Amino acid sequence: MGKAIKIILITIASLVLLAVIAISSLLFFIDPNHYKDEISQQVYKTTGRQLSINGNISWSIFPGIGLTVNDVVVSNAPGFGPNPFAKLNRAEVSVKLLPLLSKRIETGTIMVNGLQLNLQRHANGETNWDDLTKKFASTAATGSDKPQKAATTTHSQSNNNIKVSISSFDIENAKVSLDDQQKNHKAIINLVLFRAKEINIDGKAFPLIVEMHLQSGSPQLEGEVNLSSKLQLNLAEKKYSFKKLVFVTNLKGVSFPGKKLNLVIQSHGDINLDKQKIDLKQLDISLNGLTAKGVFLIKHINDNPSYYGKINIPTTNVAKWLTSIGRGVHFKNPNALSVVSAKAEFNGTTHSANLKTLEIKVDNAIVKGKLNIQDFAKKKARFDININQLDLDKYLEATTTTSAAPVTAQSTPGVSSASNDTQMPSPLPLKELRQLDLKGHLTIGALHIMNLTTNSINSDVSAKQGVFDLGPSSAKLYGGNYTGDIDIDISGNIPKIKIKEQLSNINIQPLLKDLASLDFIQGNANFAAQMSTQGLDATSMVKHLNGTMSYSLQNGAIEHVNLRKTLNVAVAIFNRKAANTSQDGNATPFTSLTGSMHINNGVARSSDFNLASPALSASGKGVINFNNQQINYKLRIKTIGNIVPHIEALEQALGGGIPIIIQGQLSSPTVRPDEQAILRAMATKEFKQGIDKSIDAVKSFFNR
Repeated sequence: MGKAIKIILITIASLVLLAVIAISSLLFFIDPNHYKDEISQQVYKTTGRQLSINGNISWSIFPGIGLTVNDVVVSNAPGFGPNPFAKLNRAEVSVKLLPLLSKRIETGTIMVNGLQLNLQRHANGETNWDDLTKKFASTAATGSDKPQKAATTTHSQSNNNIKVSISSFDIENAKVSLDDQQKNHKAIINLVLFRAKEINIDGKAFPLIVEMHLQSGSPQLEGEVNLSSKLQLNLAEKKYSFKKLVFVTNLKGVSFPGKKLNLVIQSHGDINLDKQKIDLKQLDISLNGLTAKGVFLIKHINDNPSYYGKINIPTTNVAKWLTSIGRGVHFKNPNALSVVSAKAEFNGTTHSANLKTLEIKVDNAIVKGKLNIQDFAKKKARFDININQLDLDKYLEATTTTSAAPVTAQSTPGVSSASNDTQMPSPLPLKELRQLDLKGHLTIGALHIMNLTTNSINSDVSAKQGVFDLGPSSAKLYGGNYTGDIDIDISGNIPKIKIKEQLSNINIQPLLKDLASLDFIQGNANFAAQMSTQGLDATSMVKHLNGTMSYSLQNGAIEHVNLRKTLNVAVAIFNRKAANTSQDGNATPFTSLTGSMHINNGVARSSDFNLASPALSASGKGVINFNNQQINYKLRIKTIGNIVPHIEALEQALGGGIPIIIQGQLSSPTVRPDEQAILRAMATKEFKQGIDKSIDAVKSFFNR
C-alpha cells in the first residue's frame, strides 16, 4: 500500500515538473515585447486612444506564472491638451500553478506602481472620459440576452466549483488630478498606498489598508485620509462584512471650524445585498474631539431606502470644544455649556426623518421630545418639546461691543423720525425660515430670559409661508398669569409682528425691575395689549410700534414721587413762602391706578389716567415717547381732607384741582407743580384782593 502511494506521489510530482518545464520553455521562446504594436492597435480599435508601452514586458515563473509591464502611457481625449490621460510606471500580476490542480485560482501579488490619472472637465461640461464611457456602454448594449444568461450561469457554477483568492493587491504612489473648469475646481488625490492581503470570496477575513493625501483649491483643503479594516466577502450569498473599520481624516482648510477637520469613524458592519440591508454596529464618531456613539441600519437599499438608528453623545464640555476649534465664546456665565450630552432614537426615509425620542442635557436644562420631519423638500415638520428649565441669559456673551445709538430728544414729544431700516441687512436667515412648515407644542417648566423669570410655559407653535404663530400661549410669572398670541410675519423683506396678550394679577415692581431696571411703581397689575410693529432690530421695532394698551393697578405706590410734597410746593408758591417738604417717605400710595394708551410709531398717548388714594385723587393725560424714553404728563390733583395746610385756598383759587407736570426721562422723571397755572391763580387772587381793598376803602370813605 505504501509503495503504491509512493508511486502515485512520484507520478504527480513528475507531471508537475513536466508542466513547469513545458511552460518555462514556452515563456523562454515567446517574447511578449514582440506584441506591443498589436496590443496598442487593439486598444486603439476599442477605445480610440493611443496606448504606448515604452518599457519592457517580462514573464516570471516561480512560484507562479506572472507578467510585468513597465512605463505605459494612454493618450488624452482630443481637445484636452498634450498631457496623457493615464500613465503607469509598473504593474505586476501572477497566478500560482499548484492550486490550479485543486480548482483554486490563487494569484500572487497584483501590484500597480506610479499610476497617474488626469481627469478634466471643460467649461461646457465635456470631460476627457466621456468617449470611454460611451464606448463601453455601447459595447455592453450590443450583447444578447442569451449570452448574458449563459455568463451568469457559468459564473454561478464557477462560484460553486472554483475558489479564487489573491495573495496581495497593492497600489502604490498613485495620483489622480482633477481640473474642473466648469466649477473652477482643482484637486489632487495622492493614493500613497492601497493594500489588501489574502483576498478571497469565501467569507474569510482579510485586511485592507488605504492611505491618501488630498489637496484641493476650491474648497481649499489639504491633509491625510486613512482607512483600515478587515473585510469578509461572500459572493455566493452576496454578503459583505467589515470589522475593526477605522476611518481617519486630518485635513486643514479655511472653511473648517478652526481651519481643521479631524474626523475619526470606527465601526463594524454587514452588507447583505439579497436582503438589501446595511447594518452598521458599534458606530463611534469623533469630530475634532467631540465624540458620539450609536448604531445605524439601512433597509431596502435599491427599492425604497429607509433607515433606523440610535445616537449617544456622552457628557462633553462643549465650551472647551468650541475653543479648541477656534469658535470659543466668552459667556456671561463662565460655566455655560460645560456639561452637555444628548441621545436620540430615529428612523426615516430619503425624504423624511423621525426623532422618536430625543433627550438633550445642557448644563441644568433637560430637553425631551419628539420631532417628525415629514418632508425634507417642503421643510415640513411636527414636534412636541418639553424643557424642564432654561436660563438663556447665561449664554449671552460676557461683554457687549456695541450699544444703541442715542436718540436726540425732540421738542414736541410724539414726533418720530422716518425709518431707513429697509436698507439694513437682516441678521436672520429669512430665506430658509420662510420655507418652514412647522406645527407643534412647546412646554417649558421655568424660563429665564432678558432677566425675566417665567414658569409653566405652554405654547402652540406653527409656521407656514413665512408666518410664525406663537400661541395660544400661557405662562405664570411674578405671581400672576400670562395669556397671549404672537404672530411674526417674515414673508417680506422686513419682519412684522402682531401681539395680543393679557397679564393678570402681576406683581409689577419686580417685573419692571428685572425687565428694564425700573422700580418707579408697585402694585398688583392687570394689562391688556393689542399691538403691531416691524423691523430688524429693537430700535426699529420701537419706532414702528402701534396699537392699544390698557392697565389697571391696585393697592400699590408710585415710587420716587411724593405728591403731598409736590402739593406743599404748590401751596408755598401760591403763598410766596418756603415750602414744607418734611413729610416722610418718597412715594405716593394708591388704591387704584387705571388708564389706557393709544400707541402710534412708538409714541403712547393717554387721556384717561386716573389715580385714587385715601388722601387724594389725580386725573389727566400725557405722552410717553418710547423712542427717546421721554414722558410728558399733566395731572390735576384733588385732595380729600386737609392733608396739606392752606390747600383749600389754592384749590379754590384754581377752581378745583392742582395742576402737576411730570416730565423727563421715563426712568427718573421730574414731578413739579404747574407754576404758570399757579402764578395765574396768584395774580387773580392778588387782583381780587386789590379790588376788595379798593371796595373796602370806598365803603369806608362813604361811611364817614
